[in-house]
Amino acid sequence: LRWPTDVVFSSTANLFIVADTWNHRLQVFDIGGGFVRSIGRGRGSGTGMLQYPRGLAVSRDDAMRGTMNDLIQESRILAA
Repeated sequence: LRWPTDVVFSSTANLFIVADTWNHRLQVFDIGGGFVRSIGRGRGSGTGMLQYPRGLAVSRDDAMRGTMNDLIQESRILAA
């Protein structure tokens, strides 16, 4: 992780999502701290790219929201 700025927990998926801000990605970990997957292909505004993700939140229906690419965005990344 490089400058993690936020962490949220999904109680329905039992996953932690960390905003790995300077690596321009989200890191997903299981309840035991094991790495699950990385989300984001690097800095940019194209498909699958993030730019300084931060300010994360997870709703009751597991929609993940955060400020990425200078926008508030919503994603269903926890369903994948």
